[in-house]
Amino acid sequence: MADTLFRSTMTLLGRTAGVDRLASPDWPRLMACLLADQFDREIASDRTYNGPSLLIERKELPEVKTKPEPRACYGLFHQVRTKSGSLISIGDRTYRFIGYEVPNQTGEPGRCADILALNDEDGLTVFELKLRGNDYGPFRAMLEGLDYLSSFLCSGNLQKLSGEIRQIYGIELMRNVGHEIVVLADPAYFERETQRRLQSDQWDQLKNLVIPSDPSVTIRFAQAELDSDGYFQADVQWV
Repeated sequence: MADTLFRSTMTLLGRTAGVDRLASPDWPRLMACLLADQFDREIASDRTYNGPSLLIERKELPEVKTKPEPRACYGLFHQVRTKSGSLISIGDRTYRFIGYEVPNQTGEPGRCADILALNDEDGLTVFELKLRGNDYGPFRAMLEGLDYLSSFLCSGNLQKLSGEIRQIYGIELMRNVGHEIVVLADPAYFERETQRRLQSDQWDQLKNLVIPSDPSVTIRFAQAELDSDGYFQADVQWV
């Protein structure tokens, strides 16, 4: 007889080896384990993008973007690409921007990762960028990033993306390393969310959450001010 969901959940909680279970509440670990279980299921499925390319060359200037959020996002991407060789440092982490509005799901043209990057370990990082007018809170933005990242890591897309990264950058994309989701927003977005939804202890549990999937995914949150043109500035700080 198959295990009940409750028994399976007990098993999932055992996957967080090394965690001080007395000092850490169960709900963040349970959430991470449930997300990990679903993430593993998604990357094992066939979700190959049928378009011609994932890393689309973007040559237009940021001012062509008129909506605030795409403008802020592409302004940052363009600035980092043209002024610092596509590299951006946040704290002690360095990321290489490799794509903007990157498609990943056939038949869903609006479902694109805002910015796709490689991290220090040559794993993938999906940047989800939000402004204070966006009703997606940090948790919902994290789920959106996981949706995109799981699509990139399914076998067909991984093979396709690896080939494009190798051809363009001469870098081997590593699957079995830590990948990341970075929710990047203006400070007013996080101030609003703290007031509306997040108690300080809950926020501390969500920041730097590690999802113990195979491969693992770390959730991070960062903030940057907007400049006079409405672009995110490249001076990005962890929240």
